[in-house]
Amino acid sequence: MTQHHSTSAIGKWAEEQATSYLESHGITILTKNYRTKEGEIDIIALEGSTLVLVEVKCRKATQSHWCEVAISPKKIKRILKTAERYIEENKILFQEMRVDVIWLIRSKNSVQLRHQKEFV
Repeated sequence: MTQHHSTSAIGKWAEEQATSYLESHGITILTKNYRTKEGEIDIIALEGSTLVLVEVKCRKATQSHWCEVAISPKKIKRILKTAERYIEENKILFQEMRVDVIWLIRSKNSVQLRHQKEFV
């Protein structure tokens, strides 16, 4: 990915990378880009009996110091509120729920993927 790509194209690419990574680790993807008036969840998945809400963030290596502050408490509240709607609409059965973040840190010649489980 070069800096000439649009933000939406980079976001779509990052979500594809995150999806592939999760699937390769045996996590079942239920839906991507789930939106309600409350907010959006990039990826909703199941890992065993755990419902996993995944936020995907892509940053240039020079911006990686911003990773930890890229998701505000307000954003987390919106994710959880949006998840309530998804669960209600889809009658999902699960025992636990967690919010994960997948960080994709891009440098000129490589991409580093970091999966931070239980962000909250």
